[in-house]
Amino acid sequence: MDPSTVSDGTTCKSTSGLSIQVTKNLCYVALDYEAELSKDTEASYEVAAAGWFTLAKERFQTGEILFQPRIAGIRAMGLHQVVALCIDHCHDAELTTDESWYKTVVLAGVTACLPGVAVTAVEFYWI
Repeated sequence: MDPSTVSDGTTCKSTSGLSIQVTKNLCYVALDYEAELSKDTEASYEVAAAGWFTLAKERFQTGEILFQPRIAGIRAMGLHQVVALCIDHCHDAELTTDESWYKTVVLAGVTACLPGVAVTAVEFYWI
């Protein structure tokens, strides 16, 4: 197997490719972040030619940073706040008159595809 090919057959051209594979296979967004902190969440994933990667709380903190950037030391609004602000600006500009835009938000990227992102966004932040 080519050293840039990971165990599921996809090709990684850089260390970012490795991080994408680890993120896709180990990470998720916890439905209850505080409760998840007290659980044993350690898991491992093997990437061919790169070895084993083991994560614990990083598995769910990766996605939680979208909603709580402060846990990574970043002073910024969370994803849910940015989306709400954008929709509020659309209301103010009279581009929309109802809340239906919340139902048409599309997220993209590896972190946006983590298990739990959509449920967390809808149930805990956008309602």
